[in-house]
Amino acid sequence: MSDSGCRLVYHGMAFFEMHVKDGPLLFIDPCITLNRFATVTLDELPKPDAVLVTHLARDHYGDAPAIVTQHQVQMYGAGM
Repeated sequence: MSDSGCRLVYHGMAFFEMHVKDGPLLFIDPCITLNRFATVTLDELPKPDAVLVTHLARDHYGDAPAIVTQHQVQMYGAGM
């Protein structure tokens, strides 16, 4: 973790995995299956505490519904 207590992992395109020290694991714009630069597959992802979507473009919204359904977590973002 950095001094701020937050670590970001970039998975290509718009997808970031955010680890907050002593806090939640957040996925931001989790697009994997449409992302030719993806560094992970859906099966390799840990369970997030929540999914954040910045806007409803396919390259940002992407796999959010599948992740939310699989892990039974909340999704937050524009138009939600």
